[in-house]
Amino acid sequence: MFDGFTAVSNVSFDVNEGEILGLIGPNGSGKSTIFNCVAGMYMPTAGSIKLAGEEIGGLPANRVCHKGLGRTYQIPRPFRNLTLLENVALSAWIGQEGTTHRAGC
Repeated sequence: MFDGFTAVSNVSFDVNEGEILGLIGPNGSGKSTIFNCVAGMYMPTAGSIKLAGEEIGGLPANRVCHKGLGRTYQIPRPFRNLTLLENVALSAWIGQEGTTHRAGC
């Protein structure tokens, strides 16, 4: 809920291993909210979110990421002082056990 407004309600879908699923809709329809709930950025207030049969709904983003599900954003922000290879290596390293960070992978 956002200031008393329910952003997403009665949503159900499955994504099978190896499958690519698209989620479309007009601005404000809840697409980003769904992704943020699945990825652990928002805590769902009801329902269930499972990954490989394991409940992940309500886990923080770093725990969801460690289980193999991460969220990306539409506008990448590379570290300009790093090479492309260094940016990719850093992205792979952040989120591993023992690293600390504030949000997501």
